Amino acid sequence: MPLVKSHWPLSPSRLAFRRSWAMSTGRLLAMAVLVCQTGCGSDSPTAPSQQHPAIGVWTGTLVDRAAGPGSFRMELRYDSRFDTVTGPWSVTLAQGATVRGDASAWAGARTDPFAPVLVCEPDTAATVRPTHLGGVNARIELNRLQGTFFFFSNDCPPLDSGTIDLTRQ
Repeated sequence: MPLVKSHWPLSPSRLAFRRSWAMSTGRLLAMAVLVCQTGCGSDSPTAPSQQHPAIGVWTGTLVDRAAGPGSFRMELRYDSRFDTVTGPWSVTLAQGATVRGDASAWAGARTDPFAPVLVCEPDTAATVRPTHLGGVNARIELNRLQGTFFFFSNDCPPLDSGTIDLTRQ
């Protein structure tokens, strides 16, 4: 089959558009996975959400594969308007950089794993993008929350991915 001259080779603008579209589509798919992970398979749909085991102030350590060690703080509360567990989080890295954002998970979601979506505040990110999304995949046992975290496409510099080990205060 002959190649159509107007479509091949791709012009730089067409190639940039296709690359941008592919990245946007990938982010949407990743966000859909996160939403399903946090919202599917409730352990007990009739349990009162105010008693969610993630509610509280969590502090501890973080080790990022790119930025190294730091401290992590997350303050989660129940929001009855949306039946979510939500609140601010912050990371202070050993070299002094601070990154902040918000965490949110559907209160009726399974708690093993506990998988909130992390949103990085745009003013802490190096570039302005429409989304600064990441997530946590953790296990809550009594007053301890341990697991992993990640951000898509370095959306929350200098954070990339790593582990967290937090204790409820």
